[in-house]
Amino acid sequence: YETLQDLIDAAAAAPGSVTYVSPGANSTPHLLVAAVGQQAGVQWNHSPNSSSPAAIAELIGGHIDAVSVNLPTLPIPTSPPLRSGATTSPPLSISASSAPPT
Repeated sequence: YETLQDLIDAAAAAPGSVTYVSPGANSTPHLLVAAVGQQAGVQWNHSPNSSSPAAIAELIGGHIDAVSVNLPTLPIPTSPPLRSGATTSPPLSISASSAPPT
C-alpha cells in the first residue's frame, strides 16, 4: 500500500483482511487506527506488539499490512519495501517530511 487511502480501500474491499500492528491494545496508535477505520466504515485486524523492530520485521516479511507507531519510535522510511503512508499532526517533523498528513 502506498497511502492510507490504499489501505482503507483494501479493507473496504475485503473486510477483516487488513492487519496492522501497534505498540499495544488501547495505545494511542491502536486507537488512532481504530478511529480511522470507524470513520471510514472499514474493519481491520489489530495485532498488539510491544516491539517496533519486531513489527517492522513482520511487515517486511509480509505477515501484516501496516504498522502504527508514535514518532520518533522509528525513522521514517522513504522507499520500498517500507514507506510512510501518513502522519497525524502537522507541522511534520523533519524525519516525517516525506509522509502526507492525514
